[in-house]
Amino acid sequence: MRCATWLTRITCMPAPFFGCSVDEEAAIRANTTICLGNIARYLSEAAAKRVLLNAFTRALRDQFAPARAAGLMAITATMGHYDADEAARRIIPAARPLPVLYT
Repeated sequence: MRCATWLTRITCMPAPFFGCSVDEEAAIRANTTICLGNIARYLSEAAAKRVLLNAFTRALRDQFAPARAAGLMAITATMGHYDADEAARRIIPAARPLPVLYT
């Protein structure tokens, strides 16, 4: 599918971009998470709801420590996209094991 404008291209991008978050190369997964966090403000509300939290919580479960750190930083940078219910049900349980992993 061809996107006509830059903003439309940003809206169309998450599907193939999301595939990079499961790449076998750890640095690509971490950089994809960072990049997705940076472009989150340009996504439509529907695309943000569909993509962001899934990608960032997946990053929190990554074996590569910089990818986990990128996921946590991306969640904090995009907190405006989530309500308290999502934070309680999805973000906190996904972030809870992180201090144990870094000890």
